[in-house]
Amino acid sequence: MNVLATPANNSWTFHCAAKSNPSLANAIPAVSAYGIQLKPALLVYARVSRAFRAPSFNDLCFPGFSNPLPKPERSEQAEVGVRWTSALARASLVRFDHRIDDLIAPDFISFIPVNTPSARIKGW
Repeated sequence: MNVLATPANNSWTFHCAAKSNPSLANAIPAVSAYGIQLKPALLVYARVSRAFRAPSFNDLCFPGFSNPLPKPERSEQAEVGVRWTSALARASLVRFDHRIDDLIAPDFISFIPVNTPSARIKGW
């Protein structure tokens, strides 16, 4: 489902995609964003989203470095930003915060992919 609304100098977007895979229950990716054009070259926006990532084929089956047990990652992201654009250049400043459950990452000793219970990535 996609919804896009653009009343004068504003834009709002919502996207949702339901998956029918039973191993990914309750993993419905969704994005909602709102932006306002303050000046022709200046946009202020905010976005929140929810996502998942299934283990890759290499995570599950790569010879010597695989693990058939990882669960899918689930994450929530939020960001706010300002974007300036001109004919010659563009610049942006963004604050982001990503929270990830069951992060799939290699073990530091064996390099075999394992789930990390939670991770957080935030910054400018």
